[in-house]
Amino acid sequence: MRLLKKIGFVASFLPALLCVPLSALLNAPDLWLAFLSVSPAVFCVCLISGYRGYLQGMGKMMPTAISQIAEQAVKAGISLPLAYALRHNITLAVTAVIASIALSELAALLILAVISRKQPAK
Repeated sequence: MRLLKKIGFVASFLPALLCVPLSALLNAPDLWLAFLSVSPAVFCVCLISGYRGYLQGMGKMMPTAISQIAEQAVKAGISLPLAYALRHNITLAVTAVIASIALSELAALLILAVISRKQPAK
């Protein structure tokens, strides 16, 4: 997990550092904030993969299932209302939806962290 934390930390800086040049390259300068808002999700996904791999290796599939359901529920519960509410400003709507992805990954990570602490070590 320490290695995954380090990799995730470094990898999450790439979208953050490259958000302005990437949006300019794609001829969408207004989307720099959308690229920036995805960077926390990269860090969370690195840790999620470690937790899910460990728990699945121990033959425990329920934590993975619970975290995936929570992830999708948070993603849909936040992104759909935000996309509808911000439908008149497409740039802001896209940014909000991408930010909801980071929030859904954080929810899944927290669930897995809590569940894995309750699992006895073998």
